Amino acid sequence: MPLSCRRGPVTTAPVFFCFFFAAASLYPRGKTEELPPPVNTEYVFCVTAFDVSELPPAQAGLGPILQSRLASRLRGIDRRVRNSEELVSYRERAFSRARDGVVSQIAAKRAERDELLFRGLPRWKYNKELRRLDKEIGELEELLIETENETILVEARPLFVLLEGAFPPPPLPGGEEDFLDEQKADAFLSGKLSSYYGRIYAELRIYTRDSSFLFEDAVIFSWEDVNDAADDLADRVEEAAAGTARSVLTVAVEPENARVVINGKLAANRTPELLNPGSVSVSVSAEGYENFSGSLELAPGEQAETAVALAPVDSEILRFSVSGARIYIGALYAGTVPPGGDLEIAVPRDGYRHISAETETGERGEIIVLGEQTGGGRLVGLNPRIIPGKDEKPVERRRRQFYGAWGRLWITLPLAFFLDGVARSYATAYNSSGSDDILNRYNTSFYVSRGAMIAAGIFGVESLIRLIIYINTANREAVPLWK
Repeated sequence: MPLSCRRGPVTTAPVFFCFFFAAASLYPRGKTEELPPPVNTEYVFCVTAFDVSELPPAQAGLGPILQSRLASRLRGIDRRVRNSEELVSYRERAFSRARDGVVSQIAAKRAERDELLFRGLPRWKYNKELRRLDKEIGELEELLIETENETILVEARPLFVLLEGAFPPPPLPGGEEDFLDEQKADAFLSGKLSSYYGRIYAELRIYTRDSSFLFEDAVIFSWEDVNDAADDLADRVEEAAAGTARSVLTVAVEPENARVVINGKLAANRTPELLNPGSVSVSVSAEGYENFSGSLELAPGEQAETAVALAPVDSEILRFSVSGARIYIGALYAGTVPPGGDLEIAVPRDGYRHISAETETGERGEIIVLGEQTGGGRLVGLNPRIIPGKDEKPVERRRRQFYGAWGRLWITLPLAFFLDGVARSYATAYNSSGSDDILNRYNTSFYVSRGAMIAAGIFGVESLIRLIIYINTANREAVPLWK
């Protein structure tokens, strides 16, 4: 038997998908702009030799001991936390360094081009060198434009690196920046130990490139407390070097009874508050004064003071003369009118105030005072209108009368339309059958529907009249009496 081969249908799906993915790979894809890697990824710290020249020779060994103690603590820092001011300073320094490097290259190439005239080159070689230098200068100028538009990111949490080895002597005043350049460091710790009436007086400073002396502290301790003092100083230096030192803010406000809120928490006037470094929000408010809100940046370990004097709100004086009446501004109790006297209340001009009065006998009065924007003080008098007792309330009575007429209208009007529809139905049935019984029913329903229509019209007119009376009575009773 001859062998035969059966061919199945050819499947084109794999070929189609291969072509599709090949075409997709050749299609130009949109490029997403990638941010450059951050700079200043390390924070190099140096500990200098402490000045012990003012200590007796027997106590001079305390300097190396304290240096080693602090260096040992600093080795445990993993990263430095930079605040916003430090980030801006390093970013500006990186931008200036990159820009100055390109500018110096452009200046060197231009100087080289100017020297071509004095080198005595053949004309063909002079033109060749001139074209080369012009091309290089053009490329550097384009690089300068790119550098000026480049986004520079500074590492917000750089790796903390402590310089090891011998402790170098501290720089002289004014030579701090040169010392940092020589050590290739970002900050250094210096200290001075002296004798103070039989005790040790220690002064410590941390100098940084961006904020001069970031940390300054001093402590007096005896020989018996040297270990505790060393641990305490190590804690403070560690917080300052790591950028996590707590800051202190004191807010002095006027008036004295103003409400001070720092970072959403109530604070006391002229009392130091211990805060985390960074952005701090402050708001101050007082009755009768303009509110204040603002923010400030605290560096690690900074002890800052700020004063806020609130401006008084432009207000007018209202005088109440209803003896014994309790006065409320909104829902707040403002005072009681003294017998035989007046009660004066200052009302701000920045809006309206709802003022109500209540007597001991239960009589009530209310008024809305619109604040004027004219500025300056103005003495005005206000007599709140006292609403009479339960025996006579004209506004409430007129309101009930209007609601009664309005209710009667909406009862009779639908009924009248319903009865009119019934009468029309009987009329249609009579035209079809001619029955006398249906005619009698039609006559009865017709007259009843017409009576309902008339009643609805009367109630409608009554509702309109009651509404006009109610509005006039309410306006007349609500008018304040100003002196």
